[in-house]
Parts: sequence; C-alpha cells; structure tokens
Amino acid sequence: MGQLLMQDCTGMQDMAAGVAWLTKAVTSGNIVAEVLLGRAYMRGLGVTQDDIKAFALYSQAAAAANPIAQMELGYMYNSGRGVTQDRYQGLQWSVKAAEQGNAIALSNVGWAYIKGEVLARNVDRAAYFSALAEQRADLAERAEILPTTQQVKQATSVENLDRQAKRAKSWSPGPGSLEDVLSEAEDFRRSHR
Repeated sequence: MGQLLMQDCTGMQDMAAGVAWLTKAVTSGNIVAEVLLGRAYMRGLGVTQDDIKAFALYSQAAAAANPIAQMELGYMYNSGRGVTQDRYQGLQWSVKAAEQGNAIALSNVGWAYIKGEVLARNVDRAAYFSALAEQRADLAERAEILPTTQQVKQATSVENLDRQAKRAKSWSPGPGSLEDVLSEAEDFRRSHR
C-alpha cells in the first residue's frame, strides 16, 4: 500500500501516507519496505531528506542480501552520502549486488574500471561489465547505466565491444562469481598506499 500511494498507482498519491505504510512494514521486518523507505529518505519523498536514515535502512536490507539495497550502499559509499566516502567499500557492495545479476551494480563495476580510482583502469574489463549490464537491464535500468555505456563506447572499438558482449553471454551470477574483481581492487589498493 505504501508503494502504491507513493507512486500514484491509485490516482490518490499521498507521500506521507505512503511513508507511514512503509514504516509499518519495516517495523514488521519487510525487506522491500526497507529499500523503498530508504529511497524515500535518500530522495526526500514524503519525508525530510536524510542520508543517514537512508543508509541505515539500506544497511538492514543489504544485510539480508537484497541486491537493490547492496547497490544503493555501494553508491552511498562511493559518493560519501550518509557515510564517510570509501570507494573500496562501495565497490565491495556493488560486487555483492552484481553477483546477484543487478544490472546497475554490474554497470557500476564497469564504471570503476573506466575511472581507475579503486581498480586499475582496464577498458576491456569495463566493456565486459558494461555488456553484462546491458544484457540484464530492464527499460528503467537502461537509463541509469547509459553514462557507463557511453564512456565505454568512447574508450574502445566496436570490435572489442562485440567481443566482450559475446564473452558476457556465458557469465552466470552467483556468490563468488566476481571474486576476481575484489582481488584486483585489493591489489590496486595495496599498490597505491
């Protein structure tokens, strides 16, 4: 009900009532409600914008392995919203979400390879993760992964994009499926201390 009221699916949008319903659902342990209420606090929808409350709600849902919450925690650590900025910790949360097939998190891993701040810059790896994201993204997610997709397309050849897209088709999500990314990040971190 909270989600319906906040999205105006009923024709009677009422953000405050939506937040009240989501808060009740969070109190009873509903993980999806934690994610939705976290989003409300992060964006100031029906509540005063509060990154610290958003971070707390996302942390609860992420601990229960919710990939959206994990992806949002990655973003919050990367940008320093509601928590001290820590790009390495942000990558760890993005990888957890990406291992579950979350398209935005996969794109964020690709972005990390393009930026070269927490992983060594690697255009091939960026193209691979961008392809993984594109293959799994729904229509709404495509808009969110577009900046990474565009950066990758500018940084590499069409042939490499095609090669990485073919490689990406054989990847299967699962725990530990991106362990190599975390190993590379740890090596990068040690070499840049």
